[in-house]
Amino acid sequence: MPIPSRSQILRAALSLLPLGVSQPCPALALAQESPSQQAARPQEPKPPTSPKAASDASFPLEQRRATHWAWQPLLATAPPPDVPRSLVRDPLDAFVVHRLHEAGLEPSPPAAPHTLLRRLWFDLAGVPPPAEVLADFLRDPSDAAYDRQVDNLLASPQFGERWGRHWLDLVRFAETLGHEYDFPIPNAWRYRDYVIRAINADVPYDQFVREHIAGDLLPAPRRSATGENESVQATAAWWFAEQTHSPVDAGQHESDRIDNQIDVLGKAVLGLTVACARCHDHKFDAIRSADYYALFGFVKSSRYVQAPLQPCDVAGEPYSRALALQRAFATTWWQAAVNAENASPRWRDLGKTPPERWSAGGGVGPVRAGDRVIATADDPRTDDPTDGWLVTNDGFGPAPWRGPWCPDPTAEQPELWLLPGTWWHSGIAGTAREGVLQTRTFPLDQRYVHVRVAGRDSRIKVIVDGFNIVRDPIYGELHKAVNKPFAHWVTFDTGMWQGRPAYVQCIDQRAQDLGDPNYETSPYPQNGWLAVQMVVTSNEPSPPPTADGLDLPPRPWSEVAPAVLAKARQLAEAEAALPVSAAIPALSDGTGTDEPVHLRGSYRMPGAIANRRFLEALDGDSAMATGPGSGRLQLASAILAADNPLPARVLCNRVWHHLFGRGLVKSVDNLGSLGDRPSDPELLDWLARDFTANGWSLKHVVARVVRSATYRQDSRTGPAAASIDADNVLLHRQNVRRLEAEAVRDALLAISGSLQPTMYGPSIPIPLDSDHEARGKPAVSGPIDGDGRRSIYLALHRNFMPPMLQAFDLPTPFATVGARNVSNVPAQALTLLNDPFVHLMCERWAERLPSRNAEASNLDRVYELAFARPPRADERQRCREFLSAAAAERNLPDDDPHVWADLLHCLVNTKEFAFRR
Repeated sequence: MPIPSRSQILRAALSLLPLGVSQPCPALALAQESPSQQAARPQEPKPPTSPKAASDASFPLEQRRATHWAWQPLLATAPPPDVPRSLVRDPLDAFVVHRLHEAGLEPSPPAAPHTLLRRLWFDLAGVPPPAEVLADFLRDPSDAAYDRQVDNLLASPQFGERWGRHWLDLVRFAETLGHEYDFPIPNAWRYRDYVIRAINADVPYDQFVREHIAGDLLPAPRRSATGENESVQATAAWWFAEQTHSPVDAGQHESDRIDNQIDVLGKAVLGLTVACARCHDHKFDAIRSADYYALFGFVKSSRYVQAPLQPCDVAGEPYSRALALQRAFATTWWQAAVNAENASPRWRDLGKTPPERWSAGGGVGPVRAGDRVIATADDPRTDDPTDGWLVTNDGFGPAPWRGPWCPDPTAEQPELWLLPGTWWHSGIAGTAREGVLQTRTFPLDQRYVHVRVAGRDSRIKVIVDGFNIVRDPIYGELHKAVNKPFAHWVTFDTGMWQGRPAYVQCIDQRAQDLGDPNYETSPYPQNGWLAVQMVVTSNEPSPPPTADGLDLPPRPWSEVAPAVLAKARQLAEAEAALPVSAAIPALSDGTGTDEPVHLRGSYRMPGAIANRRFLEALDGDSAMATGPGSGRLQLASAILAADNPLPARVLCNRVWHHLFGRGLVKSVDNLGSLGDRPSDPELLDWLARDFTANGWSLKHVVARVVRSATYRQDSRTGPAAASIDADNVLLHRQNVRRLEAEAVRDALLAISGSLQPTMYGPSIPIPLDSDHEARGKPAVSGPIDGDGRRSIYLALHRNFMPPMLQAFDLPTPFATVGARNVSNVPAQALTLLNDPFVHLMCERWAERLPSRNAEASNLDRVYELAFARPPRADERQRCREFLSAAAAERNLPDDDPHVWADLLHCLVNTKEFAFRR
């Protein structure tokens, strides 16, 4: 049967359009063309010879750079001197008051002490002030007492929990990949804990950003008190991109994923919409398409791994001791076997050869004509990502292994095993350490990939076009389990992906893979190991021939010799001394590559090569000296260069936004031409300079702002100010703001006495309704109160977000969100009215009241917890009337907890509870 032509297929498809639907004339015309007409049609233009030629020759990059404020160096501004000293608590106040006076306005008076304290606690800690703190401050609301409150909150663990959530919005933090199956991102919660720790430790922001871009490459990574590598954990942020589990086109999926990663980097750190240059030069900003693809190369040259938090130095004494004892055990075992009374003639023959020589024979011989060796353990180079191997983590040791080894020295009858030839081996120092062994990137120009392996509970993957979710229905062939302890070949049929770039990952880790087909939601067994000898590509479906190696004869004893057991115990102790390390999704370096410009944004239409570098408008268009790897460390240095004004401006503007509800630049994620101009550019640059001069300290900026008179203003306005500065752009007053979703929930936990101070650890599952039936549904439904943990510790599954937090505008984790939506919708009122969590908190609050009578002291106490103020006389009276009516309706006494829970439920349903003034 002849195969129909493309035009015949298109005509058939068009014939299926319902009547009345217009047909796409260009496509129909193309389908109706004869072959000669198609040959005469103009062809796609040939790719340009340089990235600049790929741009419109008239692209005004220099003009845009020179005329837009965001690209300019930080202004060397000073606070205006013509401001009354009585209105200035901090130099930044002088900028604000100066502009107010220019508009004929005066700043508002200071807020009342209880209002100010509640504002400060919600802004810095995300919870209301405890009753005793409020009482102390109301007794002494002096500037010194306020400064102590600021210092205490900045030093509190709650500061990192509050401000860490702001950063998680920027990197679209989630613990699953979304799409149809919502596969988990193993150990994603560890990144959240890293962010909280870093903010509480006031890690300099430039270091924080450097860790995010290249934390895996820092020559001296930052370490915790327990020795954990903190820096590498930041790179997990790259992997919170939403991903499709079985895309038809892995190359397109890679382009879309990297687009999201570049978009997040550009907005979160630079405040620029760099990703708008994916398909063409930026329509408004000084960003060429070549800039975008220059950054694309950095990301494409990096790979997904699960990195250990406590790496082990393979050249250090503990690791070297384990390897030495492995050799010593083999020698002792050999000597005991040879000298045994009933030793076989084969053992007598082996006595003539030391164990390190036993594996010399066998293994893989010369490969067949046409086969191509991608990597072999006989060529152990690991320092050049363009050739040989890339070793991530330390499980595979310092070098390939040759000779026998004991897989389990704790066994009653410890055995000696042997693999023929030389192998990268993750079991020679025990199974505590983990590792990932990777090849360089190579083109799939032959159909089959053969990998010679041995192992248990480990796996081999072929990563095509950077696609890691390797499983059926399309990619199942590219993920192979290894569960045979003897040497054997694993073969991959890559016929579907011919011509595409790929690399082989050999993985011995407990953390499951993304979308792991064998361990989807649970880790691999702890005793896994993996040995790898060679990776070969071939057009032959059968692997290369191999020669049999030495087969060790059975042990010649019924009871193990004491010397063997003693050496086994020493080996077991040495292996146990190597720590078991937790892991986190992270970046690792791959084969460095420069990406061509994708014409019209299509990776199938490659243009001129865009050498890896930073944005031309800030760093020129010369290729960066990246070395053989990704070059991300050099990129981080360029982004954080002293003459780049953007990171400091963006961060200070974000702080202003979180403390006033509006940034000095309202569009906090876009300082480009389509963003807003700063309301006070001199103040913004003064803050940015002060920020960098004080060690890039986030806490310094926050402390400076909250101590200012501008921050401490009352939120009420007068008629004149409302007319002149209706949107409060000039900050003649503080803004009234609705609390974020987490603050609403955490406030309920706090006032009910349910808030637990426990920090860190795996996320708490959210409660699931029985109606929640969908693919990717979490296996466990959590408690209604989330174990009393703060909202930042609730599990964030993309397809199963916490409903209460969603009602109060928790952003969907898809892209950078520096300014959350603030809606006022019925769902919020209905949530506070009906949500089981709200009712439970009110019931606990009522039960924990020391006394439940309508005395003024009791009513004062609940009002102070809910609103940080005592009730007015009319409010006390209404509360008493409500309690009497509720008791009568329920036929309960006035002091019954259920009656008081009804009153407390009324209080949390007020606007005053959900807003801060």
